[in-house]
Amino acid sequence: MDTLNKLVAPASEKLRQIQKMVRDIKANDGHLINRLRRFTNTAAPNEDYISPKSDTDDDYVEPTEDTPARLYEVPSLEADILRKPWYARTRDRKEAENALIRSNKDGSFLVRQSSGQDVKQPYTLVVFYHSRVYNIPVRHIPTSQQYALGSEKKGEERFRSVSHIIEHHRRNSLVLIDSQSNTKDATRLCYPVQP
Repeated sequence: MDTLNKLVAPASEKLRQIQKMVRDIKANDGHLINRLRRFTNTAAPNEDYISPKSDTDDDYVEPTEDTPARLYEVPSLEADILRKPWYARTRDRKEAENALIRSNKDGSFLVRQSSGQDVKQPYTLVVFYHSRVYNIPVRHIPTSQQYALGSEKKGEERFRSVSHIIEHHRRNSLVLIDSQSNTKDATRLCYPVQP
């Protein structure tokens, strides 16, 4: 009986601690979670990108000396967007702009490789709005493995992938800045243009 008490007492104390944490979280009405989201400055994940698999690594194989290295390569930046209908891998700037002009729909868009082939700015989001074409750099942030639009700025939105940027701005407006007149417009990404 003494052994049982030694096991039950710590477990019941842990249960009380967990119950207190749950009460604190409920009393907080999500304020803590909202503060954490603002602190990390990332977009909330979309259900479309949650893996249908469980949290277990059922398909994980422990590597051995005989295991081909290609099985354990880290996917390239491009793997996320390679099969997306809006990705124009082989289009240059002029071809991408002409494709959007031909579409002639406000909110039409595509993503192309950046002309400079820079690792820090691997892609460009091209958007058509009010008879103008906007080329917006997509930056890769290696320290956090995230992406952001335009030049670096304080409090900028960061995303886990280029696909998350697109999904976010299909639901939320994207600010477009005319580099010549410095005027601002906003549109959602509505019509993916086939490359």
